[in-house]
Amino acid sequence: PNRNKTENKIRFVFVGRYEGRKGINELHAAIKMLLPSEEFSFDFIGPIPDEHKIQSSNICYHGSISSESEIKEILAKADVLVCPSYSEGMPYVIMEAMACGLAILATDVGAVSLLVGSENGWVISSPEPKEIQKALAEIIQEKKEVIEQKKLCSTEKIKNFTFEKVSQSLVRHIEEAVKTPLK
Repeated sequence: PNRNKTENKIRFVFVGRYEGRKGINELHAAIKMLLPSEEFSFDFIGPIPDEHKIQSSNICYHGSISSESEIKEILAKADVLVCPSYSEGMPYVIMEAMACGLAILATDVGAVSLLVGSENGWVISSPEPKEIQKALAEIIQEKKEVIEQKKLCSTEKIKNFTFEKVSQSLVRHIEEAVKTPLK
């Protein structure tokens, strides 16, 4: 999709369901520490119960969206995907956000470190509210050029994770393993 340049206000997005291991309660706590700042906005895509939503003009809860084009439209307006999970495998949401040109803020779990590094985002060690809040505040204060560069790097880095490239790498690893004698 066509990328919007980072505006004066940093636009964050969270995509996921309301589940403890996704770190959404911790994310909400971190956001509350930043309010009433007007320097950022936050979009949530996914089923978040009304009683857990933060009431703020900075925050938009879109609910569950099944339309790929609607999701891409929201992602195209965002700057940073926030993924504060306690556990992940190979998180597709991060891969999809990178393909849409977003910088990434994520916890160092599962395969996240293969996808996210200082060149295309920020990696935090745990989804504790204070750690998330500190990272969000740092991003809000970051120079717009730095964020634009991280967004661009996401788009380039994800090209190494196409199914074709990953399957070729897997075949190479299997071939090497077959050549190596068992001990």
